[in-house]
Amino acid sequence: MRKPVVIEKKDIIQISITRNKNHSLRWLIHLKYAIVLVFFFVEGIMEAL
Repeated sequence: MRKPVVIEKKDIIQISITRNKNHSLRWLIHLKYAIVLVFFFVEGIMEAL
């Protein structure tokens, strides 16, 4: 017979912390790309003027 799966609270907390860390890292990368795009866009406008 199989043993029932027991999910402990600390496991759930660990999973949620890991997920949030990955999520915040992803947002930092997106933010960096957005800033770089805006920078290049402004540079292009300045050269056009």
